[in-house]
Amino acid sequence: MLYLLNPNTDILKIRLDRKDIEAGSILFDDAIRMYENTKKLLAATALDILHPKRYHQGRMDDAVSQFLAGCRFGQTEIGSYVVSVVCPFAELDEKEGYKQLSIFSEEEACANSLTRRVTSRVMDNISQIKRYIDDGNLEGLLEKEGEETISANFYEALTGLNLDLEGADVEFIAEWSPVVKSKSHVKDRILLTHDYCQPIETAVSKLKEKTNTSTKILGRINKLESAPDITQRKEGKITIVYLDENDKKKVATVKLEKSDYDKAIEAHEKGLYVEIEGELKKSKRTTMTCETFRIID
Repeated sequence: MLYLLNPNTDILKIRLDRKDIEAGSILFDDAIRMYENTKKLLAATALDILHPKRYHQGRMDDAVSQFLAGCRFGQTEIGSYVVSVVCPFAELDEKEGYKQLSIFSEEEACANSLTRRVTSRVMDNISQIKRYIDDGNLEGLLEKEGEETISANFYEALTGLNLDLEGADVEFIAEWSPVVKSKSHVKDRILLTHDYCQPIETAVSKLKEKTNTSTKILGRINKLESAPDITQRKEGKITIVYLDENDKKKVATVKLEKSDYDKAIEAHEKGLYVEIEGELKKSKRTTMTCETFRIID
C-alpha cells in the first residue's frame, strides 16, 4: 500500500533482525537509534553527492536540509522490524534552487533528480562497502577521492543502525518509483551482518584520522575566480592571505564548492576574515584542499 500510494517517490526500507526482536516490536533505545541514523545516512549521502569530503563537519547547507525535510517515515512493517523512508522526487536547479517534483514532472527530471541520486547512491555505497570488505580491500575504497568519496559520516550512520549489536542483521531494500521506467543498475536488496561492523568502525577511524592531519588557516580573501556566467558556476577558486605559525604573511590558493564560494564572495565584499581547514600543500605556489570553510564575524 505504501508503494502504491506514493508513486512519485523512491522508498528505502531498513530491516533490523535480531533474536530478541519480537514480531513488530523493538526496544525504545534501539528504535530511536534506527530512526536517527536513517536520517543521518540520507544526510551523509546527500552531502557526499553535493560536497564530497572525507568527513563532514558543521552545519548542513540549505539544499540538504530541504531534501531531508521532504522525506517521510512510512508505517513500520512486521518482518523483524522494518523502517520505511519515503523520498519524494526533488531536484536542485541552478536558477530556481531546490524544487519539489510532482507526478506530472517528466521522467527524465525524476531519473536525474537529487532524490534518485541519493537513493541509488545509498544502495551503491552499501554494495561497495560489502564487496570491498568481502575482498579484504577496504583500504582501497577509503583511498577514493572526489565524487566517489564515501564519508566517515556514512560509515558512522551504518553502524548506528544497530549493526554493532551482537547477532544483528541489517537489510537494505530499495523500491524504485514506477514513474521512472529505466531502473537503477544498483542492487535493490543488500544484507549486512554484525560481522561487518568492525571493519566499518575501522573505516570511520581511518577517515577521521586523515581529516585530523589537516591544517587550519585564518585570513582574508584578496582574489576571487570563477565562471563569469552565474548559471554555469559550480565551483570557484580564491586566493587567501594568512599568517603562518611564525607570523609570516603567506598566500594560498583554495578551490571551493559553490556553496562555500558564495560565502567567500560575501566575506570578500565585507572584508571579513575566513577560516579554512584542509590539507595545505606548500610549494612554489601554495594550494589547499578545503574540508571546512566558515566566515569569522
